[in-house]
Order: sequence, then C-alpha cells, then structure tokens
Amino acid sequence: MNVDEQMFQEAKDAFNERDFKRCKDLLSRLIRDNPQEAELWIWLSAVVGSKKERTFCLKKALEIDPDYLPAKQGLTFSGEYIPDESMQIPLDAQTQNWTVQLKEETTEQTVGRRLHRRMRLSLGGLTPILGAIGFVAIAMFFILNPGKARSVISWFGGPTATPRPKPTLLPTAEPWSGLAETITRGPEPLWKSLSATYTPTPLYVNTPHPSTEAYRSGIFAYEREEWDKVILYMEQALQVDPEAVDIQYYIAEATYHIGQNSRAIGIYDNIIETYPEFAPAYLGKAIVLLNSEPIKYEVAKTLLDSAIYRDPEYIMPYFELANMHLELDNPDAALATLRQAEPYAENAYLLPYLRAKAYFRMDELDDALDEIKLALEIDQTAVETYRLLGQIYMQREEYALAQEPLEISATYLTQDAEVLAWLGSIYANNGAYDSALSAFDKAEDIDDTIAEIYYQKGAVYFLQEQYERAQTALEKAFLLDKDSFEGNILLGRTYLYLESPGKAYQQFSTAEAFATSNTDWVTIYYWRAKSLDELGEIKYALRDRKWLIARPREAAYAEIWDETRSLLDDIFTPTSTPITPSVTYTRMPTKTPRPTITRLPTQTHTVVP
Repeated sequence: MNVDEQMFQEAKDAFNERDFKRCKDLLSRLIRDNPQEAELWIWLSAVVGSKKERTFCLKKALEIDPDYLPAKQGLTFSGEYIPDESMQIPLDAQTQNWTVQLKEETTEQTVGRRLHRRMRLSLGGLTPILGAIGFVAIAMFFILNPGKARSVISWFGGPTATPRPKPTLLPTAEPWSGLAETITRGPEPLWKSLSATYTPTPLYVNTPHPSTEAYRSGIFAYEREEWDKVILYMEQALQVDPEAVDIQYYIAEATYHIGQNSRAIGIYDNIIETYPEFAPAYLGKAIVLLNSEPIKYEVAKTLLDSAIYRDPEYIMPYFELANMHLELDNPDAALATLRQAEPYAENAYLLPYLRAKAYFRMDELDDALDEIKLALEIDQTAVETYRLLGQIYMQREEYALAQEPLEISATYLTQDAEVLAWLGSIYANNGAYDSALSAFDKAEDIDDTIAEIYYQKGAVYFLQEQYERAQTALEKAFLLDKDSFEGNILLGRTYLYLESPGKAYQQFSTAEAFATSNTDWVTIYYWRAKSLDELGEIKYALRDRKWLIARPREAAYAEIWDETRSLLDDIFTPTSTPITPSVTYTRMPTKTPRPTITRLPTQTHTVVP
C-alpha cells in the first residue's frame, strides 16, 4: 500500500488507544491523498459515527476492490451484502478433533485453550449487537490485528448518530452532535429538509460509573437508539448515583426522542436549576423548543447564548444557533455565529458545511461550492454534504455534475423525497423517462404532499404524449400549489391537447396572477389565443395576439413574436400543429431548480392566406 506508513501506524495506535477523533483525522488525511486504498476505507469505517457512514466506507472499499473480504464481511453483518462462497468456512475447519490426548497438554497449553474458548464465547455473544448496529471493524480488525479482542470490544463504546438534533456525551471522532434527520413538511425551511447525520460529541463530563451495569446497558441501548430501554436502564442507574448529571441528561435525551417534549423540558429545567453551569442542558432544551409547535425562537436563542456563555469552547450551541438563523432566513447572522465558532472547530467538517448552506441561501454559489468541497475534503463520509453539493450544482445549472452526488445521497438518505425528485428531473432532462418516472414514484411514496413531484411527473408524461396521465399528475400538483405559473401553463396545455379548450382557457387565465416577466405574459397570450381559436372566439383570440405584440420583442420569444405579427398582418386561419416539447430548467426563486416544459413552440404554425 503506497501510503505514509508512519501516519497510518499513528492512526492504528490512536484507534487502539480509543482516541477516535485523532484516528479519524489521520485516516481522512491519508484518504485525501490515497482515495483508492481500500484498506484505509475499512479502517475509517471503524471510527465514523453512524451506520450510514460506516456503510458508505465499506461500499467504497468494495467498489475499489470487489474481492476485498473485510468489506464483504462488514456489509454482510450490516445486511447490505449477500454472503458468497469465499466467505464460507470449509466444513473440515468447523470440526473438532476430539482425539487429542488431554493428559499430554502442558499447564500453559490448557490455560491458553481455556482463554481462547472464553474469548470465542464472549465474541460470539456480540453477534446480535453487530446485527443491530451494523458491522464496524470486526472483520478488518481481526485480519489486521489478530488476537486483540479487547480493542475490538472497546469500539462499541462509540455512539451512533441519532435521527434528530441533539447533543451527546460519548467520545467519537467529531466535536458535534448534529441536527435532525427530518423529512420536509410542506414549506419548512430548507435546512430542515437536509438529512444531517452528524457525528456525536466528545464526553462533556466524564462520569465512568464503573459499578453500574445498568448504566452500561443504557449506553448500549443509546447506541442502538432504543430509547425506551435507555430510560429504563438510566433510571436504574440513577437510583445508584442520583446526582449524576450525565445520567439525567441521557434520560432527557431519550425522553425527547420518544416524543415526550414537555417531560424532557422538565428534566432539562431540573438539570439547569441543580447544575446551572452544565452547558449541554441549555442546548438540549433549546433543541426541544426548536422542534415543538409553536417554535419559540427567542427563548431558544436565549438558551443557546447561555450555553455559549457558560462554555465558550462548547461548539454544539454555535452550530445549532447558526442553523436557527438559517431557518429564519438570516444567513448573515449564521455566518457571524460560525465565525465565533472557528477557534474551536478545527477539522470539523460542519463548519464549512454550514457556511456552504449559508452562502447557498445568499445565492453566492461559487463560495458555497468552495465551502462544500472543503467539507468533503475533511470528511468524505458525511452523506449530507453530497446532498448539498448536488443542490449547488443544480442551482449552477451543472446538471451532469449534480447527478453523482445526488445518487450517492439517494442511496443513503432513502427517505428524502426531494433528492429523488431532483434526480428524476435530471433523468428527464437526459431523456431517461423510465428512470425519471421511477424516481418520482419513489418520491411520491415517501411524501405525497410535495407539489413539485406531481408537476415534474406530469411534465414527463406530457413529453411522452400521455396526456391523460399528465392531466392526473398536474391536477394533483395544482391542488397542492395553485400559485405555480409553470404548473398552470402546463396543465392548460394538457387540456388543450385533450380537446378541452374551455378548461385550458381558464388555466391560462389563472396563470395571469403569477406572471412576473414579459416572457410570462407572452406565454399566456400565445396559448390562451390557441384555446380561444378552438372555442371559436376569434375576436378574443385576436385581442390576445394584439396584446402579445404590444410587448417588446425579446430574444427569448422573438420567433413567436414575429409569427404573431405576421398572423395579424394577414387574414389567417390558424391550425393547431402538434408541438414537440422539450424539457428545460428554470431558475426558481426558492432556490430549488425544477424541470419545465418549453413554454413556446419552436415550430412555425401554418399560415393560410
């Protein structure tokens, strides 16, 4: 392996010493220079903070070397890979030779055999745990470090990321708890639609509780996100050590995750009253308030400021506060907060990641792209960075570059309807209509309240000349969002093709309320005149065409303007020549690019003198 052997050994030593932050930092630097070394990805899978990140690392290793056994074994344990023959233990290796003469064994051999059996039994007991939280480093570790069972077992002290915003107390690689993995609920702020699987934070208060088995069981339950068990075991541990602030904090965390927000706030309040200098309690309560209805932004901000005041080096409140500013559409305030966090956020990918989100909100796409690339350099396993990278490329109209990061996002963020909708748009733009419709169908299964999904689905059916299906999809989009100019125009055109000119006329007229440019008005007049032709209302069709040429002639619709002018100069009988539409992308003010059908035809209508 062509890597810096000294740095690689330092990473191994850091792993054995449970210094996961340093281990991950060293491995990330090695991977930055050697991205095609499968062994590095296997080691990295042992220190990342979530199952999705571990799966990403293992799949990356298998992609580099399809025959790499540790990667296969890891993915098999996590349920992502079907075992093949190379992973099966031969039958003769599974049998025990019972003819060994025990009396010939030395005392040393007997002790060694018993120790081996004990180790084998103890590791066997970890199987259900591995099945629950996914394979991390067992296969890699046994191959690279045979016999170090203690180091393998010690890994299970590192927590996994949770699906909602929260601070955590276990030691891992990144100093950050992260935000919620949420699904967009209608018009929620953009940051809430980003599925963020952030690495948990270092231990804030080191309370080992060496004699409390319930505490250790609670930690294992916490790692598996079994919140009811966390509460059960931690409450038992609290009986042994009633003043332990971290135990109370875990109970509050788990209570929040099972949806009992009021009770969680009560526990946080008790911690704040009893231990007023314990900064995570202020953060925890703020997060609950930010995820409750109605959202109490001012109270949450006061709590986050209090956490920062009590511990300026505690980085999580800075990040949560920055996200709150983004939710309130105040990217400048978010950037100011992140500048305060810079001295304490060395090698934390979240710093450039959140800056990228802020610049994206400000439509400063070059800066956003630079920051998100920096975030990926620091941590290539952070799945949410690929989502934002894809968004940035979409907004820059670099759709070919957007496809790969969005496909990575869709692989791991399986419940993200927006990512699937964006991918469907790219597939449609490439003419891959079946793939586009498949992506839209999956997105609809996840969230059937997003109008954009139905609009794009209807656009693809329109392009395929399946107008009845287009009508069904576009009418659903209209019910969810009546204020879409593009949606009204396309639904009107669909009605026109289905020989319903009256409905088409009404839809084109509805679009008037949302027209914002000369191109919009020319589009309305052109297609509404076509519907009036079909209705026999030549007088009003002539009126719309006069209004059309009253608009200044612009390059975007010059051909149509000239055609209409020619029609008005002659005695004419227009015929509806079928139009072959094409997909284009329109920059949307919501910063969510989406596919639209070409508003105006490129073919010249037949003119009959």
